[in-house]
Amino acid sequence: MLANFTRLRALVLIDHAMNELPNSIGNLKHLRYLNISKTNVKTLPVSINKLYNLQTLRVKYLTGVPVKFGNLINLRHFIFEYGGRSGDCTIDGIGQMTCLQTLPFFAVSRDKGCQIEDLGSVNNLKGELKVFGLEDVRTTEAAKKANLLKKSRISALQFHWSGGEEKNTNEVVPEEKNTHEHVLEGLTPHSNLKRLRVQNFRGKNFSSWMMMPSQSSVVLQNLVDIKLIYCQSSEQIPTLGHLPCLKFIYIGGLHNLKRIGAEFYGHIAEVATGSGSGISAGGAMFPALRNLRLANLRGLEEWLEVVRPSPFVKVFPCLEELELLCLSKLSMVPSHFPAIKNLRIVGIDDAAMLQKMSSKLTTLTSLDMLSVKGSELQLLVEELLGKNVSLKKLTICNCEFSYLPIQNLVALERFSVVNCLNLTSISDEIGGVTSLKEFKLRDCGKLTCLPKGLESLVSLEDIKIENLEELTWFPGGLQRLSSLVHLAVVDCPKLKAFPGIHGLTSLKTLLISGCKTLTSLPSGLQDCTFLQILHIIECPALVSTMDLRCLTSLRRLGIGGYSEELNYFPWPYPSTSRGASMLECVSSLESLYLTGWPMLKSLPVQLEQLYALKELYLWHFDGLEALPEWLSNLSSLRINSSDSDCDRKKTVKHQKRLHILDLLWVLMMGCYEDFELLKLGGAFPCGVTVARSSPRNGIAMAWKFYERSTSSFVPQASDVAIRPDKEPIA
Repeated sequence: MLANFTRLRALVLIDHAMNELPNSIGNLKHLRYLNISKTNVKTLPVSINKLYNLQTLRVKYLTGVPVKFGNLINLRHFIFEYGGRSGDCTIDGIGQMTCLQTLPFFAVSRDKGCQIEDLGSVNNLKGELKVFGLEDVRTTEAAKKANLLKKSRISALQFHWSGGEEKNTNEVVPEEKNTHEHVLEGLTPHSNLKRLRVQNFRGKNFSSWMMMPSQSSVVLQNLVDIKLIYCQSSEQIPTLGHLPCLKFIYIGGLHNLKRIGAEFYGHIAEVATGSGSGISAGGAMFPALRNLRLANLRGLEEWLEVVRPSPFVKVFPCLEELELLCLSKLSMVPSHFPAIKNLRIVGIDDAAMLQKMSSKLTTLTSLDMLSVKGSELQLLVEELLGKNVSLKKLTICNCEFSYLPIQNLVALERFSVVNCLNLTSISDEIGGVTSLKEFKLRDCGKLTCLPKGLESLVSLEDIKIENLEELTWFPGGLQRLSSLVHLAVVDCPKLKAFPGIHGLTSLKTLLISGCKTLTSLPSGLQDCTFLQILHIIECPALVSTMDLRCLTSLRRLGIGGYSEELNYFPWPYPSTSRGASMLECVSSLESLYLTGWPMLKSLPVQLEQLYALKELYLWHFDGLEALPEWLSNLSSLRINSSDSDCDRKKTVKHQKRLHILDLLWVLMMGCYEDFELLKLGGAFPCGVTVARSSPRNGIAMAWKFYERSTSSFVPQASDVAIRPDKEPIA
């Protein structure tokens, strides 16, 4: 078909099922613009080399280009995301493409004849350029021929050597270290450079244009962002303190780095006097720096205080965010952080070394502490919270301290404490923390009660309490929390009573589960007229049912797992006219989760009246003999049962009712194979998905409802992972 459009100037193809371009694309001799980014094409046909007039080519992912791709001498913009290994996507003949302005990726490969020197004649490049395969470059002279020094329109550079994150520094031979140093020396960029990333470099020393202030003051005078990642053999970091525009520094995976000293700050004398090329006026070190991250530096032992020759020399005057991540050997940090607002500390084994820094911190608005250890941890926490009264966000995870004083944090808005196993007390009274919006506690096994005053914080929007094994008391009377939107209390086995929730007109989500001694539902549920998600499950002492007649906004409901004293399934009311009228009130229900009623042989007849229902979850209904025909109206069904329930006869009886479902989730540990065989045998249409999932219990599945309705998440200790080339996952 394309062969008929020989005069076409622009072509945009949108077809996610398209895996390759037809060879006839080469007949479009006049084509100037080709966009196939909305297809699944990952390789280009040889015939594309005939499009001599092509100026712009957009591809989504690319794993390779044809030989003689350099024939496209008029190509200006080659835009793609990389989708393969660095050596796969070499561009043959790129030296001929002198009009090229946009090239996000360039791979060096000696085996494929793609040399770093080929970039030398491509001087119109602009924006960002990522250079991979630098292990195939051997000399300073070869690197210089890339002519990066004259490419004034390039604003961002990435230099990648392969394998640095996997290779042990002891395996790096001296010749390899020297080669890397020589190559980086030859890749001197133009002074217009704003962003620089060096990854997997295995030299001992960085290049002179990074290390020597006399050179870096010129070459890096406009640098805004620098990242040094997995440079495992490097024993020093570049001199950066004198750079006037530098705002962001990230240093991660430099495992041979043991000390950050005066060389990091810059030439002290020049900074003090304001003399020297590129030195900022006013005598400041790191005059523009906003964010500093040090991550996964296994060997780092000291970060020294700068020796200032004059009190007028400022250090980090604009630094607002500091992150110290996985620095297990660090025993010394400086204290000159006059403007810091956000402090994140992860994986520090010696809390005492942070006390010098904390003694001078008074400007924090956000504090994250994860896996911080040491005998002085309690003192550190008290000092940080005592001096930073403007704190708005506090997150603490996997830290062993016993007392958390937050009563003076009048500006605090978000409070999260997770997996602090020794915590026994949070301030006796927090009624003065009037700005608090989120209050979240998880896995604090020794905490017996929540702080007084919580019930009077009218700004609270989200309360989440999970796995507090010793919690026996909940602040009474939540009626003043008129702004509360989400309330969850999970796995608190000793909590016997739940406070009334009268007047919570803003409440949209209520989740109560795993409270084994809870005997009654919270009063005032009928006042929560805007409630959209209600889950009260796995409370085996509960003997009361709920009145849903006023909950006309309810979309998701979960019930069950109550006391065995009940002689009927705890649907709001048994099969009565009153129960039917109540179902009319919750006609908006879209998702229903039922759990824990093994004696039931059939589903409650009232369910058929839920005409808006799309999803049904059944958990431990082992006595069910058959599923009703109306289930075929659903779009999703999830079933869980025990192995004893899984005979093929019953499975067949189930599947006959389900042939119209778009999605069937079978959470039967022993039945999944039967359902899959039935599908293969033609019992289900091809479009049906028979999926398998195994959450640890009903509560785990119920959390999916809650987390789909809330935007924030409290991390567990096991959820925290640090990679030096990525943001910490929390």
